[in-house]
Amino acid sequence: METPANWTLLSPTTPAPGTAISLATATFTYTAGSRTLRITGLSLRTGDTFRITAKTAIIDNYGNAMVVNDTTYPNYREGTVTGVNAPTIQSATATNSTLTVVFSEDVTGADVVANYSFESPTGTPVALTGVTVTYAAVTNTATLSGLVLLTGDTFKLKVANVTDANNNALSNTANTISGTVTGEAPPTVASSTATNETVTVTFTKDLSRTTVPAAGSTPGTTPAATSTTDPTQDPTNYKLESPYGTTVSLAGATFVYANKVTTIVGVTLKTDEEYRITVSNVTDSFQNKIGTPNSSVGKVTGVNPPTVVDSSARTNRLTVQFSESVLKTEAETLANYGAQSPIGTVVSLAGAAASYDDLTKSVTLTGINLPAGKSYQVTVSNVRDLVNNPVADPRSDTGTVVVVIVAEGGTSASGMRARDLVSIPMNLANPKAAATFGGTEIADRWDGASQSYQRYPQVNFDLVPGEGYWTHYTQTREIELGAGTLVPANESFRRLLSAGYDTLGNPFLSAVPWRLDSIKYDTGSGPLPLSGLV
Repeated sequence: METPANWTLLSPTTPAPGTAISLATATFTYTAGSRTLRITGLSLRTGDTFRITAKTAIIDNYGNAMVVNDTTYPNYREGTVTGVNAPTIQSATATNSTLTVVFSEDVTGADVVANYSFESPTGTPVALTGVTVTYAAVTNTATLSGLVLLTGDTFKLKVANVTDANNNALSNTANTISGTVTGEAPPTVASSTATNETVTVTFTKDLSRTTVPAAGSTPGTTPAATSTTDPTQDPTNYKLESPYGTTVSLAGATFVYANKVTTIVGVTLKTDEEYRITVSNVTDSFQNKIGTPNSSVGKVTGVNPPTVVDSSARTNRLTVQFSESVLKTEAETLANYGAQSPIGTVVSLAGAAASYDDLTKSVTLTGINLPAGKSYQVTVSNVRDLVNNPVADPRSDTGTVVVVIVAEGGTSASGMRARDLVSIPMNLANPKAAATFGGTEIADRWDGASQSYQRYPQVNFDLVPGEGYWTHYTQTREIELGAGTLVPANESFRRLLSAGYDTLGNPFLSAVPWRLDSIKYDTGSGPLPLSGLV
């Protein structure tokens, strides 16, 4: 009875003659009282047909052999395999992009996406288009990838058409499971940079451009927004300190977010000072709020340092213009300047004074002595802009010391302009009166040939050394002369006079004594002192 060779088992029985099942490793247990034989250790598929047949070698206690082909008492029985121990879903976990399902045993059909239906939040179907599934038989685990689920939302999973090796299907009471979406790694601050005007913050993950759910919002419902502003561009979500502990105002700054980077433009930071940028209330696309670290530190890198853009020089003062505003105390420190005139000859600044005008971004050095008409060079060092950038090249400038004449001015009680007699101590490259007096001023020249005055601007006469010119100014004015050559002070100056009246002017830059015996005239017989004509 308990001998495997005395039995044959077919399953399924179709198509004929059926599929023989090996009984070599099966266990046979016979119970005499109930006349029952139990065969275990088989592997039959649920729902398959089967036929178990006893051979003639089986005898009863009286030695009677098994009857064969008896229609009343056949030596075989047929039936359908009843399933036991159907597979179940042991667990299911969901993250923002992945769903992991663990079955109670090895199954087939778990690698087919169509066998899954998913809701998240519960009640809202999630399309599985584009989702992939892999199945690991060793761990009975199916993994669905490519989902987009929000942290904290509920989910419900239903599985169909999945069977175990014996064709046992998931039962209707064991093919559904629910849970809550667990957030993946939250975004954090990866790095940052800062210049005088710009801060950039780089995140480890792309951020959501929609509003952040308010505290207490129910997952899966429309969140109560904390802001109607794109959170990546909301100034209240960023805190900038420089130096540490000193909050830098972000009012008026511009925020731009793209490709995991927020760029803040329009701040004011000082070069080489430490800074810290802290971010809050931003999330990734799965509503994972920013984690740790949510801040970054560093030192401000200077950009666009100040330079010397222009300069000008007169005999008694030197003006330097910067490209931007600089620190007043440093701009007014004489030790930060060096001057040469002519170039190669150092000019002493002892006793000089420096005055800075932020409106023109210029510093003026007064109380110096520069040779008129000579070349000059001024060099600046150790002067910083308002964000600590030191002056950079070009930090020097060159030019020619400008000659200046002073014309006294004023207005009489009757409204008449005051007149002053001035002279030109150089041969101008452009001698026209318009080049010196401008287009709206009044000046008179005595014309010896016609014995009458010529008035500028009606007549654009030439300005030459040795002549005198009447100016008409309502206030005293310094007149800068253009390019030209100074009249040599160590040589005699000669001028041809007209018959009749004439005007004389000092042809030299420095003052001369107007003594009649030191001024000579020559009518052709040799120079004679002017005192002889008096």
